[in-house]
Amino acid sequence: MKKLICLLLTLLMSVGYLCSCRDDKNEPPGEFYSLEKAYEKGLITKNDLMNIAYYKNGNKLFEEVENFTPSPKNPETLSEETENAIKETLVYITNQDNSNTKATKNDFEIYKYYGTYNDVVAIMTINNFSRYLTVTDYIIIDGITCYYANSNRIKIWKSNK
Repeated sequence: MKKLICLLLTLLMSVGYLCSCRDDKNEPPGEFYSLEKAYEKGLITKNDLMNIAYYKNGNKLFEEVENFTPSPKNPETLSEETENAIKETLVYITNQDNSNTKATKNDFEIYKYYGTYNDVVAIMTINNFSRYLTVTDYIIIDGITCYYANSNRIKIWKSNK
């Protein structure tokens, strides 16, 4: 009887331990926002938005903005750690959205980097699963214009850590 009780307690404790363990693969290392949503949520400021548009539009703004001097990208390039976290987030989202897809980090590329602002990263990505329409388009956010040559859009990535 004692052996049975010990066995049951061990089993219950093991199940409890396993249930309390967090599997990092079930949570992405970050999340993405559209440029508009990131601005609305206050993740980027108007000055950040102007910097992103400046770099996106070929080092120019189309609006007359007083006292705007673009800030250099800081960091100038993304660290390998940040790139990996962004790609892991993309893999997580892609595999969650489509159970038939088994995406890996190799399926994604950070195509353009527009800077890091308040711990969020402005990027454009490409992947092996999407095809982008060739269309000239633009968005205007708080009077600042970002031009696009195709249907791909800037993403704002925020770490969950």
